[in-house]
Amino acid sequence: MASMGDVIFTSMIIVIILFATIIILILTLAAGKGRSSPSVQSDNKWPVGNLGHDLLLSCYLPSRPPGDVSVTWSKAGLSGPVYCFRHGTAVLKDQDDAFQDRTQVFPDAVVRGNVSLLLRRLRLSDRGVYSCHVETTGAGGGSSSLNVEVRVGAFSAPSFSYSSDVLTATAPRWLPKPAVTWLDRGGTVLSGGDTTFSQNPAGIYSLASSLRPASPNHTYICRIQSSVVVVVGEATITHDALPLERLVPVFCVVIGAASTSVLRCDWSG
Repeated sequence: MASMGDVIFTSMIIVIILFATIIILILTLAAGKGRSSPSVQSDNKWPVGNLGHDLLLSCYLPSRPPGDVSVTWSKAGLSGPVYCFRHGTAVLKDQDDAFQDRTQVFPDAVVRGNVSLLLRRLRLSDRGVYSCHVETTGAGGGSSSLNVEVRVGAFSAPSFSYSSDVLTATAPRWLPKPAVTWLDRGGTVLSGGDTTFSQNPAGIYSLASSLRPASPNHTYICRIQSSVVVVVGEATITHDALPLERLVPVFCVVIGAASTSVLRCDWSG
């Protein structure tokens, strides 16, 4: 028969084991709570799209997730989602009518954590704040969101012509209405520019801007700037009958909400 001392000793061992188990359980739960899934990121949170063209809204996880990836794109002010992708397929039952047949993600990229949204045929009504909400399963799974603010305008590169000491730049698509500035190669603003605008029924501006006098063997810069984008074209006059193909736009600058970015000018489409 066990003595009272043995009973007390055994009871103490049991209590210690119970306390240790409880402490381990608490620490495990706390560690699980403190471990969050990776946050989604974006290469550009303030993209500017060209009206009528396509725009990619960047959103991705920094590393490939171990489990299933789902994403919901939504837009501030709308009740229905812009686009949903769950369990490897698009879920568009409740999609907002304005985005039907104009949005997609790329399934092969989604499994790698890239849930960027392609928005086709941009409209002015597409301007606004979009939310990218990502959910992942598996070890370390969870959810994360970020916002992307989209701005939309119309912009086009200038084409140049030269005749009788007049250098003319024309551009067919601009919105909002831009300002045109002529500069010399050193960046000094020139005063001889004259710009005219016309507007089509859709409200899109076209422009023609002439610089007089413009001399052979000089380089001139035409800067077209709206509230969302700057396009810069450079023309070097080598002789009186300058071939048109020698006059090409150089680069464009997108004025971001938090920064200014220099982009390759792509006017196709």
